[in-house]
Amino acid sequence: MKKKIYRSLMMVSSISIFLVTVLLLFIFNNFYINNKIELAHNIFPLFLITLPAFIIIIALIFIISSYLSSVLSDQILKPINYVGENIERLLIKNELDTLNIYDELLPFVKALIFQSEKIKHQLEDIAQKNDITKTIISNMKEGLIFVDNKRDILSINKSAIEILEGNEAFNYKSKSFITICRNSALNLELDKVLEEGNDFERIIELNGRYIYFFINKVFSEDKSLGVIILMFDYTQKHKLDLIRKEFSSNVSHELKTPLTSINGYAEMIETGIAKGEDIKKFASIIRDEGLRLLELINSIIKLSKIEDDSYKRDFSYKKDFEDVNLYSISIDVIEKLKLIASEKNIDLKLIGSDQNIKANKVMIKELLYNLIENAIKYTPNEGKVTIEILNDSNFTVLKVKDTGIGISKEDQKRIFERFFMVDKSRTKNKNSTGLGLSIVKHIIEYHNFKISLISEIDRGSQFIIYM
Repeated sequence: MKKKIYRSLMMVSSISIFLVTVLLLFIFNNFYINNKIELAHNIFPLFLITLPAFIIIIALIFIISSYLSSVLSDQILKPINYVGENIERLLIKNELDTLNIYDELLPFVKALIFQSEKIKHQLEDIAQKNDITKTIISNMKEGLIFVDNKRDILSINKSAIEILEGNEAFNYKSKSFITICRNSALNLELDKVLEEGNDFERIIELNGRYIYFFINKVFSEDKSLGVIILMFDYTQKHKLDLIRKEFSSNVSHELKTPLTSINGYAEMIETGIAKGEDIKKFASIIRDEGLRLLELINSIIKLSKIEDDSYKRDFSYKKDFEDVNLYSISIDVIEKLKLIASEKNIDLKLIGSDQNIKANKVMIKELLYNLIENAIKYTPNEGKVTIEILNDSNFTVLKVKDTGIGISKEDQKRIFERFFMVDKSRTKNKNSTGLGLSIVKHIIEYHNFKISLISEIDRGSQFIIYM
């Protein structure tokens, strides 16, 4: 800018020199006309005499013009340079009032300051929104990845790295999607979405977990920017779905068997096929199957109620706990089961002393009944079932030990599942619903107790509960 102003001033100076020169020539011409008679024969000497003066005058004017042009350029640009160098400080309103610049420049400066403030507010707003977006994305439980059309990762949050079991210390931005996930099925679907534009939604098994994936293509003004991949760990829900399906299937099967038996014998009695003693025998079988059905239904109801209480517990539901004498309740439960044990000549023994715990009395009684009945049921004739209650440091410990058929290591992993029973070829005619230990597990979870199992095939089992 300074060069332009300097050239403009020099142009003005040059024009001024030219005009001065013309004026001097005009004066010289008048002088010549007034003295032409005397100078008729001596014009050239006169020109030579005046020429140096003309040159000196023109040079002086040029030097003075150059100096003045430079000084004036600096003076003109000084306020403008000051504004440019101190624009941030001038954003303070009070500074503008004391600013020493040309009045003509004030509207320009005011407009510049207004635009600067506007841009500053817009940048602050963008930064704030960007921070909010980053905070939301980084704190999402769901994994989120934005991939461009070349499959390079533009953005990835911490949850996505955890779900895909990546390295949190590694920077995945600008890296290919395959660096974070090498699953061929998912990479194939990603390619399809990029090429065809169709959305993708499916559960994919990754490293023993079930991950729910959503892949959607992103457009801006009909131009593809890439795809967004949303994912979350569906493992727990998937397992619950499988349990629910298995539960429904098992309930149907468990209900169907006694109902088929009841209907068959009832039909034989109704049609007159059964005679005399057979009617009494068939009626007894129908009664037994009916009791088995009732026991199954009661077990399902108990299990549902315990699960419902567990649900309430998760939402700070007030538990109905009271002081419970574990030894006293054990005596009551053993009394009820003595008859079943005596039928198999099983030695049913209680060891220990009074131990009080804070618990739901009805649930504790149910827990004891299921564990002891289960032990009797799977212990051969002439066997032993021992219940031991003792105090160990900060815990009250309940042990239920039998000399029964035992549980294999493989079955021990599933022993608390609904309707699960050990090898049925070794447990015939045990009249088990397969829900007893499942009820025990839920009661333990409700009270935040701990349970462990020690068992060997044909050497018996021992359940240990820390209360």
